[in-house]
Amino acid sequence: MASRSAEAAKETSDLIESSVAKTRNGTKIAEKTAGALGEILNNAGKVSDLVKEIASASHEQAVGFSQVNQELAQIDRVTQQNTVNAEESASASEVLSTQAIQLQSLLNRFKLKGQTKH
Repeated sequence: MASRSAEAAKETSDLIESSVAKTRNGTKIAEKTAGALGEILNNAGKVSDLVKEIASASHEQAVGFSQVNQELAQIDRVTQQNTVNAEESASASEVLSTQAIQLQSLLNRFKLKGQTKH
């Protein structure tokens, strides 16, 4: 019986040592897992910050594009108005040119003293 007790005590001791070793190994794995999860959490925060920066930059670009579009629309309106003004000026120039020719024709009918008629 003493030898069976000794054998049982040895088996119990072996089981305890095995359990302690497995517990240590489990603790190391848990620590590594906790470290990895901490890194993941930290990186997730960094990714979140980057996404916020991208969103902010995209908003700024959208505002910039909107301003550019407004300015281009203003340039288009001014260009169209300039075209209308140029056409009106050309038309007025034609009218003035015709009137100048008519006035010259009327003035040619008159003779000033000391001047011969053309």
